[in-house]
Amino acid sequence: MALIKKLRDQSGAPISDVKKALEETDWDLSKASEELRKKGLSAASKKASRSATEGLVGLASSGHGVAIVELNSETDFVARNQLFTSVVSRAAQALLEDHGARQSGGSGGSGNSGGSGNSGAAGEHCVWNVDAETLGAIVVEGGSLSEAVQEVAGTVRENIKLRRGVVLESVEGASLGVVGTYVHSEVPGAPMCGRIAGAVLLGLGGGQGEQGDVSKLEDTANKLAMHVVGSVPKYLNRASVPAADLEKERQLLMEQAGTSGKPANIVEKMVEGRLNKFYQEHCLLEQAFVMDDKKRVKDVVRELGGNVALQGFVRVTVEGE
Repeated sequence: MALIKKLRDQSGAPISDVKKALEETDWDLSKASEELRKKGLSAASKKASRSATEGLVGLASSGHGVAIVELNSETDFVARNQLFTSVVSRAAQALLEDHGARQSGGSGGSGNSGGSGNSGAAGEHCVWNVDAETLGAIVVEGGSLSEAVQEVAGTVRENIKLRRGVVLESVEGASLGVVGTYVHSEVPGAPMCGRIAGAVLLGLGGGQGEQGDVSKLEDTANKLAMHVVGSVPKYLNRASVPAADLEKERQLLMEQAGTSGKPANIVEKMVEGRLNKFYQEHCLLEQAFVMDDKKRVKDVVRELGGNVALQGFVRVTVEGE
């Protein structure tokens, strides 16, 4: 019974499978473990076509950057399994380290200053979106991240898929940014793993001048990350709204105001007023701060003083397939 318990704890496999594997290998713990692994990987490959709509996002951060990874599963029950949360955390940390190494070597990915769907981002060249194939190829503990995920899939007997990764990093360099993070619906016992993750980057203006109280910067950055999760901004500021998005909104507002029967000059003023409301709803710096709605986010940042500026943000939710 001691061997059965030990292998069960190591593998997470059903007790019936554990007992069978031990019997088939003459109670050799090492061989039985390998047998379970082979059977699990085979079962996982058969389940690869099944829908994986649950899962978690995991977040890892350093002093100047954040990496967020989405990993999907078939059920919420498995998503909260320790093996699952462990690989989510490892994936986020591996992406953070891999991206940092690539940037140092001058071979990083392309910058992205926009956002779409349930992820939002802004800031010149401080956000990188990483696809599942690139993410899976990252080396972790002697193998690929994709292989590590498949091992977990074999153990929990569900289809598990890496969906995407996002990196938010200081534009100027490692020493010139303060990051803030927040994870909503965090899994007990699995820090920085949950259903929604948000992060912001406060740039310190090229490192010149007074940077103020670092602890205050970090505390404010974390509060702003919480704001990003709750308020769902699409853009950083007015200037970052794509021309196509702005024109689409303007046309919609023109059609709505046009039905009022008012003169053209009044209609134009109505549209401008409603566009201002659009900015306040969707641009992070224009939004009312969730912890003090008498202030705009830009006011909160301005109060930090010095050369501090809100350089970028990202918000990622579990989307599934």
